[in-house]
Amino acid sequence: DRLGWLLQLGAVIDAAPEDVALVLAWLAARIVARRHPRRRLARLESEVDDLVVAIGLGLAAGLHIRQAVQVVAECASADSDDGEAACSLRSSLARLDRPESLAEVLHAWSRSIEGAADEVVAVIVESERRGTPLAVALRRLGDDRRRARHLEALEAARRAPVAMLLPLVACVLPAFVLLTVVPVVVSALGSVRTGP
Repeated sequence: DRLGWLLQLGAVIDAAPEDVALVLAWLAARIVARRHPRRRLARLESEVDDLVVAIGLGLAAGLHIRQAVQVVAECASADSDDGEAACSLRSSLARLDRPESLAEVLHAWSRSIEGAADEVVAVIVESERRGTPLAVALRRLGDDRRRARHLEALEAARRAPVAMLLPLVACVLPAFVLLTVVPVVVSALGSVRTGP
């Protein structure tokens, strides 16, 4: 893959300006395409966190885990803005009528949303297997996941000034020089040529 990039770079150096613009557009599209799966996974994880809070509320209200998950899935279907994770949970729960355990259904749900719910499923399955209180474990997991998302957002905020540096230098600085320095230089050259 690196050899391909080097060949592409070599082709750009010998290419016409139109071709350079085309290659730069292609590179930008490739960068955006690489970021898309990460954004989708982050969105799915955020949706799963919301579902965890709702399941925790159902458990705190006295529902069994199976009932809480079904109620959350039904409520998500009533919501017009339900996300991909909720839709996938709803379709996975349709399999609960068959002789499958809740653990199998939740594992299938997590796989259908690219593993965004692996931690949640592990906590639910472990709690169901050991008989430990699930509401406390889900609350703790939700807090940990929210804290992790908060730290990721802070890290992204720290990287933002560095990412803005290139557009600033490439776009704003030349315009600043053109509007402030060039007129002074032109007037100074004009006064040097004409003399006092």
